[in-house]
Amino acid sequence: MNPETIKIPAVEEGACLLHLTGLPLVPRDTSKALFFSYPFNTTGTEQAGEEDEKVVGSFKAWPVAELFGQPLIMKLPDGSFPEAKTGIKIIQFTGCDESKAKALMKAIAEKVPDSIFDSDNLDRGKGFITGISLRESLRESVRTEPEQKKLLTLFISIPHLGPAAQPLQGVLPHSKTLQEYRFMQTPAFPPTAVPDEIVRVYQTWFLLFDNDTIGIFRSEDDKLADRAPLFPFQDRRGGVQALVHMLSSSITITERTALKDFRQKATDLEWKLWSNIQAERTAIDRAAAATPTEKAEAEASLTTARSQVEFSTLLFERTMVDLSTILRLVRYQIQKLEELLRVIQNGSMPREWNKHPRNSNPFEIDGIAHEKEQTKDAHDTLKWMVEEREKALAQINALNQDLEGVLSRVRISDLYLMR
Repeated sequence: MNPETIKIPAVEEGACLLHLTGLPLVPRDTSKALFFSYPFNTTGTEQAGEEDEKVVGSFKAWPVAELFGQPLIMKLPDGSFPEAKTGIKIIQFTGCDESKAKALMKAIAEKVPDSIFDSDNLDRGKGFITGISLRESLRESVRTEPEQKKLLTLFISIPHLGPAAQPLQGVLPHSKTLQEYRFMQTPAFPPTAVPDEIVRVYQTWFLLFDNDTIGIFRSEDDKLADRAPLFPFQDRRGGVQALVHMLSSSITITERTALKDFRQKATDLEWKLWSNIQAERTAIDRAAAATPTEKAEAEASLTTARSQVEFSTLLFERTMVDLSTILRLVRYQIQKLEELLRVIQNGSMPREWNKHPRNSNPFEIDGIAHEKEQTKDAHDTLKWMVEEREKALAQINALNQDLEGVLSRVRISDLYLMR
């Protein structure tokens, strides 16, 4: 069976083009793999003819069961991608399955080593994989036999924030709460940890093959799992540039809503804390003025009020720990973006960008080394992303200092001094 080819419109009538809604909707289904085709261009619109001028790409939804055999071996079916002249081919899976990612690597580039997932540069923890791994092989690619060429395979996964979403029924999501992310490399997860479902940490795996084919594996409950990988009007000169654009979208788009929800949660907890402190102050006054017959009831009310203050304080402190986790995550994002920036610099124009290399390994990566226009754009975009992440870090740190100030004022209040 050859699934129907579905065209991706540049702009749907009445659609909002901001943030997440600017990405066209696509099916989100763990039983389907989406095969996208985007033509290379710099304008973001199809050049095939007048009737297709509002189409930027197309995709097919192949049943996963038809792609994988037993043992787990993936076979790319004939006509798997919609017809395209030349362009970027993207295969998007819902779910982060390492065995399927390896099967995809072997299907596209038969002799690429499995060791790409064994790199010391990757960070692992309970089904969560983040970091960068790069392999360049001199062996033949299945798609280029018998021609000998260098084969580039780049894996990158950078964790990102998003609002908690309803997971697919019967599917264990490959995302984590902030506490789970903080302790994911801890053998014994703290039994006292309370999950926070306001914000989750998502993983998206990107596999780049030879600058023209990209595999994507997204967390099942990620809001980006039902969106096309590229904005309609983004430049598409090659796979490296497209990869950087998709990485930017993954990191920033859902984070806006997540941080907005988190700030509101912190504000609600602060209001609840001060309300409980005021209730405790009232209970203290009532206990001091109570008659002998009212004393027992007044003291019970005071005990309850104090317990509510202690509980509110605990929740507020827990929120501050979560904010500390967010700060760690953004610093990690910056670190990995800078690593990818060095890969681009070292692999595309080593002589131009590494006249005085220090602690680096400048070498030309075949397939991108001579794509100067594309790699220059990817390089500039990554530099902008690092700057944007540093600004985000400063804003989150300002919120952290604000919450620390609230907690300090609570702890030096007269009620705490009376305890």
